[in-house]
Amino acid sequence: MPINKFDIIILAPLLWGLYSGYRKGFIIEAASLVSLVIATWGGVKFSGYASELLTEEYGFETQFLPVISFLLVFLAILVGIHLLAKLIQGLLKLAMLGTVNRVFGALFSCLKYAVIVSVFIFMATSIIDEGDIITPIEKEETYLYQHVSKLSYTLVPALKEQVTELKETYKDRFKELVEE
Repeated sequence: MPINKFDIIILAPLLWGLYSGYRKGFIIEAASLVSLVIATWGGVKFSGYASELLTEEYGFETQFLPVISFLLVFLAILVGIHLLAKLIQGLLKLAMLGTVNRVFGALFSCLKYAVIVSVFIFMATSIIDEGDIITPIEKEETYLYQHVSKLSYTLVPALKEQVTELKETYKDRFKELVEE
């Protein structure tokens, strides 16, 4: 099966994920994903406390205080988890598990990029008719598109329901943009 343009478009981020994951290692790759989730949750949960602290202790008052508080908490958690991940990764190197860490990092990062590409394909084909993006013949001839496009349905079934509503709401507007 020859590689077509859609395979190349999908393959590029997957190869970048392999390289990036191998370079950073599993611990850093996993920590970056986990830290985004935890930092977002922590920013929402503790930004009120941070706002109070900035106001009471430092007399800091501005209309942007909630945003600044969120960002401070978000960044503090992000940096804290990153430093912890670096420490763990250093311990793995001492235990001579650096290569294992890199190989699993490459696989994890490639999967992460596959999920990102899959969600992008899912969103694009949910809003714009799939036939406008890829013809049935091209779809049949591609290898990666068929597999990667199914990934988001497998991982996030609720996504389909939400995007179906989005599609119905904005379908005409997106169609006008594509036709222009």
